[in-house]
Amino acid sequence: MSRQLQQTRIGNKTNRLAPVGSSDDDYTESSAAKDLQECNDTLRMELEETKQHLATRAGELRRTTLQLATAEQRERDRLARVLHDDLQQLLLASLWHLQTVRNRVPPETELETEISHALQLLRQSIEITRSLSKELSPPVLEAGLFAAIGWLVQYFQDAYSFDVSVEAEGSFLMVPDEIRDFAFQSIRELLINSVKHSKARHADLQITNTPTGLEITISDRGRGFNPAGIDQGFGLPQISSRVTRLGGDLKVKSRPGRGATFRLTIPYSEEGATQSTEDSIVSGFGHRLSIR
Repeated sequence: MSRQLQQTRIGNKTNRLAPVGSSDDDYTESSAAKDLQECNDTLRMELEETKQHLATRAGELRRTTLQLATAEQRERDRLARVLHDDLQQLLLASLWHLQTVRNRVPPETELETEISHALQLLRQSIEITRSLSKELSPPVLEAGLFAAIGWLVQYFQDAYSFDVSVEAEGSFLMVPDEIRDFAFQSIRELLINSVKHSKARHADLQITNTPTGLEITISDRGRGFNPAGIDQGFGLPQISSRVTRLGGDLKVKSRPGRGATFRLTIPYSEEGATQSTEDSIVSGFGHRLSIR
């Protein structure tokens, strides 16, 4: 009958120790070291396989996210065309016909007053559709990310009396269209977040184009908040979820009464997102919204 062996487990691997009652000659330290090395090698292989699996999944999620972002932008473009080419034209035609009717009605009558009121409502509707069309798909977006940010600064000034100072580093003409659209929508959502929640009248926007991706920082000096208490109303979990699937991340730094800073990293390629993927292995595959 073979002698009973003492055993110890490392992960799912069994490392054999000296047999009970054996001598040092039967089982040496070098044998134990060899067995331990074999276990370590096996664990390294399993870890490498896990990294490769996560990298593959991250690549698939990244491509799917970009496809969804592109589809969303195409739908915005379509809706903007419907508003501009169809609805606005119908409203303008109605305005013209109603003006013609008013010109045939005796002035300062009840009917003339009602028609004038209807004309005013039509003009307001036309302005709303024009504004919504531009919001959905700013024509300047085709001129590049920097031009689109300039349009965004003017939009926030006109719509909310909210000033945005911009500091840019690098050229943005060669930013891929899908990254450009994604960055533009993310910047707009973060600025809207500042307008709605910070009670500030000004924000600073810093954007840097690096060889591996875009680095965006938006900060305000508003009332701030406790990042641990973030809810869906802030929209930050949604932004974080989308940028995480691209292999980037969103970091939030804020304290009540001390303003807020949002740092957004958007990698250009799967290679640029590799480090973020490896950093996620320990914590699991999920959102990487960092808060301080």
